[in-house]
Amino acid sequence: MPNLIIKPQNSSACSVIIQDQEGVAVLTTLDAGAIFQSKDTISDNITIDAGNSAMMIGPVDLTGTVAVNGNLSIV
Repeated sequence: MPNLIIKPQNSSACSVIIQDQEGVAVLTTLDAGAIFQSKDTISDNITIDAGNSAMMIGPVDLTGTVAVNGNLSIV
């Protein structure tokens, strides 16, 4: 997976941080949980295949093509 970057930091918190291509954290683990972040606008073309489920955190502006053959929940 060449687009997945995990950059652990040497610290007492021992967090795992997954960054996007711009170096912005999209998933951060904490001692007491995790934080997921996403942009307000998603321009990618997205397909949710039959038999699969996906979840997005809103509000979100989807400017690409979204094909939902399975289940998509926006919370």
